[in-house]
Amino acid sequence: MDDDVHTSISIDSPSCNTNALSIVKSNDTSPPPPIPYVGQIFPDLESGRQFYYCYAGYAGFDVRRYFSKLVDSVIQSKKFVCSKQGESMKKMDTNLVECHKISRKSHNVRESCGAQITFKIDTGTTN
Repeated sequence: MDDDVHTSISIDSPSCNTNALSIVKSNDTSPPPPIPYVGQIFPDLESGRQFYYCYAGYAGFDVRRYFSKLVDSVIQSKKFVCSKQGESMKKMDTNLVECHKISRKSHNVRESCGAQITFKIDTGTTN
């Protein structure tokens, strides 16, 4: 695909310390990755995704896909968020009868982290 990918980014969360790039191990001599900025352009979606995953790893948070917008089966935009984005689901009503139900214990990992990035495909048209 020859279209450029434009990014719009919103990193706004005290709970997911995305701007503190000092989380790196002291013996790491590699330079820090560039910080994403609004209007940044990538040659393709995969390049943008790799860039953000690298940045997120360095900043100390994990990333998950959030949504993709398709038009005529072609990706128009794709959003990635911090893996801790959102709120945890409410616990089930304990008044319900549960016969022989085995549940797996899991940890609550949702902390309302607001780190996110949206990649938009530049089709050359203005909206």
